[in-house]
Amino acid sequence: MSLDIISLIDIMSSNGMDDKLILHDEALSKMIAIPAPIRVDTLKRIVEIALGPQGSVVPIPHCDDHMVDRHFDMGDVVHILETGDYWKRNPEWRADHQNWLYFVVGEDLDGNRLMVVFTVEEADSKIRIISGERFYRGERV
Repeated sequence: MSLDIISLIDIMSSNGMDDKLILHDEALSKMIAIPAPIRVDTLKRIVEIALGPQGSVVPIPHCDDHMVDRHFDMGDVVHILETGDYWKRNPEWRADHQNWLYFVVGEDLDGNRLMVVFTVEEADSKIRIISGERFYRGERV
């Protein structure tokens, strides 16, 4: 399930809840509540903590393959998390994992554009790197 930011704003303002979104699940034909995506200022603070000594930034095993195939490493990921453009792409809800995917776009350490895809485990100050993409919506980033 992917939501655009206009839908998020409409849903959040109409139900009066900042921490939950009420959505219609077409597969289940019912309304469901999911956590709202993290606001960009809060997301940046969480990333900052995760990059510090009390947090962690960990690639999932699938991401290791992407790093080799797409020519980037954790140094590039950390650099983009620190300097990239958040909300270049709206967050996407993953119903199967019950979490949001977040995206940050920037230049890697070689000056090439890269989009880093990640999830947040706020309670553990952990960022899980899901993937790195060299393309954004069919165009080079």
